Amino acid sequence: MTGWKAVARWLLVSIAAIGVIAVANISYSQFTGQSQCPQLGMFPACYIVLVFYALILIAAVFRTAIPSMIFWVGWAGVFVMAVTGTALEMSGLETCPRTGGGTPTCYFSLAIAIVLALLFVLSSKRTPTDDR
Repeated sequence: MTGWKAVARWLLVSIAAIGVIAVANISYSQFTGQSQCPQLGMFPACYIVLVFYALILIAAVFRTAIPSMIFWVGWAGVFVMAVTGTALEMSGLETCPRTGGGTPTCYFSLAIAIVLALLFVLSSKRTPTDDR
């Protein structure tokens, strides 16, 4: 693995871990009644997003062909939910849990999802030196 690919992979794992920790914190707040996540069927959305971020982290740590598919499944879930939450927030519906400063967390989730996709592609990109 070349230098920039190693850096991209390290950033990918680190940012995915931050995503898991952040959403786990929100999920815990939901569980204890301190935060209110919107419901998706039987489950709060933050629980579902936590599963998607966990899939991303697992795929980032264990790199083979199957985790690549796992990454994209997790990423698609996070991305769709973040885009939906962001769109609802921008239309005036308070949907996403807030940070201490009042910023909807779905804004951060959308930004993180975009960065994770870029890092995954960069860390997965084959170069001529990979075959040596």
